[in-house]
Amino acid sequence: MTRAEGRAYQRQNILQDIAR
Repeated sequence: MTRAEGRAYQRQNILQDIAR
């Protein structure tokens, strides 16, 4: 996984956590 992909994955994880 590239650094950019990891960043996008983390951001989606955080957004999903907030949406909960």
